[in-house]
Amino acid sequence: MLDWEHAVRELFEQVWSVTLGHGIRRHGARGEALAHGPLRRASVSIRGNWRGEVTLQCPEATAREFGAALFRRSPDALGEEELRSTLHELVNILGGNIKALLPGENELSLPNDGAGPRPALPRTQRRMYCELQLDFHGWPVTLTVEERLDE
Repeated sequence: MLDWEHAVRELFEQVWSVTLGHGIRRHGARGEALAHGPLRRASVSIRGNWRGEVTLQCPEATAREFGAALFRRSPDALGEEELRSTLHELVNILGGNIKALLPGENELSLPNDGAGPRPALPRTQRRMYCELQLDFHGWPVTLTVEERLDE
């Protein structure tokens, strides 16, 4: 059986290193970025033999730092569309890699920016494969992989 936490942690490290590389500044104190602005979220759905969602959530300061590396601009110079595009791109790449680990034929949705409150499914309608609190060079990220059992 697949160790989802280990697999997703490895994918996160690979995807972030390749996509964002060394353009990320090291953040001084782990978790300090949590206090900088609202949380941002993006997700992709996986449909087919397996049904679920991959979600990326992080403070706005983290999204800005990732966007600065991706767009090669100052974090403060990024607009709303660049922040959305950054999170969409990262969750899409990660979701595609996770889809490859799943059995059967599956398709990946377009990314959703996750604006507004996320409706919570009752525990009987979902199974959490993993929920990881991670960081890249001190910038915090929460990743979740959740199977939907209600469809």
